[in-house]
Amino acid sequence: TASKWAGTDCRGVQIIVTDRARFRPVRTGLGVARQLRLLFPDLWDVDKFPTLLANAATFDAIKAGRSLDEIEAVYRDALSQFNSVRAKYLLY
Repeated sequence: TASKWAGTDCRGVQIIVTDRARFRPVRTGLGVARQLRLLFPDLWDVDKFPTLLANAATFDAIKAGRSLDEIEAVYRDALSQFNSVRAKYLLY
C-alpha cells in the first residue's frame, strides 16, 4: 500500500510463532533472505542487505546460496564470544 511497491500485488507470507522457546528468529530471517536470493536473484536488491545485516561474511554466504547451517557456521564463534561477554552484564 505504500513505498516502492504501492499498488502492486506483492503476495507474501505470514509467520505465526506458536512456541517462542523453540523459535529461532535469526535463523528464520537468514532463511527468508536466502530464499529470496535463490528465488529472485535479479529482482532482490541484494546490495542493500549488508546495511541491515552488518556482517560481510554472513552476507557473502547468503549471496552465494549457502545452506542455513553453513551460514550459521560463519558467525557461530563470534556469537559465542559475544554471549560470554554479554552474560557478565545481564541483570536478570
